Amino acid sequence: MNDGDKSAPGRLFKTLYDELHAIAHARVRNIAPNQTLGATDVVHEAYLRLADHKGQPIENRRHFLGIAGKAMRHLLIDHARAKRRRKRGGDRVREALDAVMIDQQQQEPLDLLALDEALQQLENEDPELVRLVEYRYFAGLSIDQTAELLGSSPSSVTRRWNIAKAWLYRELKDTNDA
Repeated sequence: MNDGDKSAPGRLFKTLYDELHAIAHARVRNIAPNQTLGATDVVHEAYLRLADHKGQPIENRRHFLGIAGKAMRHLLIDHARAKRRRKRGGDRVREALDAVMIDQQQQEPLDLLALDEALQQLENEDPELVRLVEYRYFAGLSIDQTAELLGSSPSSVTRRWNIAKAWLYRELKDTNDA
């Protein structure tokens, strides 16, 4: 891909399809039950966005998955916004994002729009924490993989991951209580 090979994105996608599908499935099952976007849809739409990737060169598999996670985040947020617009604002219910959910053990649906609003606020305070959430939650990367992408130690990533979860929990809990 970095050398301009136009068939490279397709080959990479085919190689990582099962892994991307598992990540997308984990994200889709954590959102509202009336969600009309399935895991396969998310993977294919993310692929279309990745095929046009013209940003920084892709360094390795984990870096690609990090970019894919970001694409999936934006895709899910865009879909949720479009759905809300169709309902003219709807009766959106904010659900708290707690540490259990962020570790992919959530039982209740996640309000992606509330999460996106919180991530946008966090972006103003600490953009690296947002990247960490994208890598860990949206791309499903491990602590070690995330540390490698961020150029940090696993212990630093673990500490920052706990900070991000606590910050998001507080923000979403405050929003839910309002």
